[in-house]
Amino acid sequence: MPTDLKQAILQNPFLEKLRNEVVVDGKAFEALCQSLTELERDWKSATSIDKELVQELYVLAPVTKNMADSLASHRPDLARELAEMAVRLDALVLNCLAS
Repeated sequence: MPTDLKQAILQNPFLEKLRNEVVVDGKAFEALCQSLTELERDWKSATSIDKELVQELYVLAPVTKNMADSLASHRPDLARELAEMAVRLDALVLNCLAS
């Protein structure tokens, strides 16, 4: 796996901004999704996978979904958007791990 792809995922600000500022960075989200798509292609031919990266992938969808749940009562539109993002992230991560 290219080091720059790993760094692009680990340093992507989507989750950090969501957790710390309750801000949805659409550009960061799309960049993360693109990186996950690239990772899926890369891992199809891999004989082993990076544990540190798997650890990060493991939390992407649940943290996003938890933020959606916590915002559901007072920011329902944002909560719906985050829930959709969580589903997309979950699918992308599952595709990576299934490769």
